[in-house]
Amino acid sequence: MSMDSKKATSSVLLAISVVTAIHLLFIAKNIWPINGDEAQYFGWSQELDLGYYSKPPMLAWLIALTTKVFGGGVVGLRLASPLCHAITAWVIFLIATRIINKNVGFWSSVTYLMLPGVSFSSSIISTDPPLMMFWAWGFYFLVRALQTDLIIDWILCGIAIGFSLLSKYTAIFFLVSLFLYLIFTPEMRPLLKKKNPYLTVLFALLAITPNLFWNMQHYFVSFIAVKNNANLHFTSLTLHWENLFIFLGAQLAIFGPILFSVLLIGSVDSLNYHKKNITPWMSLLLFFSVPLLLLMSLEGLFSKANGNWAAPGYITGCIAVIAFLLQKKQGRNLLYLTLVLNLLVLFGLFYAQPIVRAFGIHMPISMTTTNWQTAGKKIAEIKRRHSNTSLLVDNRMLMALAMYYSNTSLKETYKWNPLHLRNDHYDLVTDMRNKHGHDFILVSYRPAPQDILQHFSESHLLDTIHLETLDGQGSFLYVFHVIHFMG
Repeated sequence: MSMDSKKATSSVLLAISVVTAIHLLFIAKNIWPINGDEAQYFGWSQELDLGYYSKPPMLAWLIALTTKVFGGGVVGLRLASPLCHAITAWVIFLIATRIINKNVGFWSSVTYLMLPGVSFSSSIISTDPPLMMFWAWGFYFLVRALQTDLIIDWILCGIAIGFSLLSKYTAIFFLVSLFLYLIFTPEMRPLLKKKNPYLTVLFALLAITPNLFWNMQHYFVSFIAVKNNANLHFTSLTLHWENLFIFLGAQLAIFGPILFSVLLIGSVDSLNYHKKNITPWMSLLLFFSVPLLLLMSLEGLFSKANGNWAAPGYITGCIAVIAFLLQKKQGRNLLYLTLVLNLLVLFGLFYAQPIVRAFGIHMPISMTTTNWQTAGKKIAEIKRRHSNTSLLVDNRMLMALAMYYSNTSLKETYKWNPLHLRNDHYDLVTDMRNKHGHDFILVSYRPAPQDILQHFSESHLLDTIHLETLDGQGSFLYVFHVIHFMG
């Protein structure tokens, strides 16, 4: 499995190009209907800002760029995902080549890009791809900084971390991993007495400063949302074993059962890297993988953790696992098997919709509705017939999808929020308190939302739209003309 050094770079670029082309086909084929979160991200990209309710702004900026060039359809919306993952794979090659060799670099890059989690992530748009891309660049510059101790490398590392934080706040764990490594690695402890690691922190903070100011102006909603999403209750010591097993099961799906098992076994075997002749570089790789995985496992045990929360750890985890596997013939055979299985998953995603239908897999309606284009056109036509009306919606996901598919701007849309809470982005940016006397087109999943209708002098059901879903269960949208808002 070794390769000539001169051929490694061209080989990895070819491999990245081929796999990325397949990921682009996912988008062109639209293997998943656009979901509510994706529609909301598109809406954010049309209202560019320095922050949003639950997320920093990087994803919205990227979508604004791709949709500017490729339009607001599914390709323009999702294009950033496979491109970010392709760049991440290239940076993984650079990292592994720098600290181990090009052979490990090649197989680490290819393996990362073919991970089940990366294949799925490439088929939708989310905050994870830019998070992973900038995290990888941050680690690359960290490796250079540790090798050269040049100030510019420490600064570039900090800027990359800052951009990663602007993608997803999970990137804070990069700094946690860095200082854990410096503290617990004897050879690196002298760096704690130097200014360079703290320059990294400083420039990361400078990069995210605009988002911090935005949060100061908006009640720190992003950080409150992150806290609520984590759902930690330190007053309770209840252990949620089921949630932990669900989280660990998700890791098997994201990283693959073979690679995940090798990562765990290799990590335990490397606890004493001096005795086991494990290099400090291997220790560095594991410090940026295992602590994050352990922390999110504890989050799952004490509360609930989403499977993708540990995803950045698989950047260095992938390099570490490939280095372990390439040491022995049996390990190389496991790598072959892993790539074959991942290839099956890769092509199996083309049949995602038939698989969901065949097995009746239940998924949220905001993720699996297949005829939203038709529904959106009906909503747009109804709104056109009733001039001087705004759109009114009582559900965040529904609001995002209704706006996207009916081509209605946020300025023409309101979220029903009678208690003036701040539970989502639309609660934050829409307010009906100055809309007394106005008429609306109300869209709801509920056939008789009396809690809303009673606030209007008149209401008329205009249409009932059937929503087709992948699991075959279906649902309905109810469209009302509500007249004269009474407050």
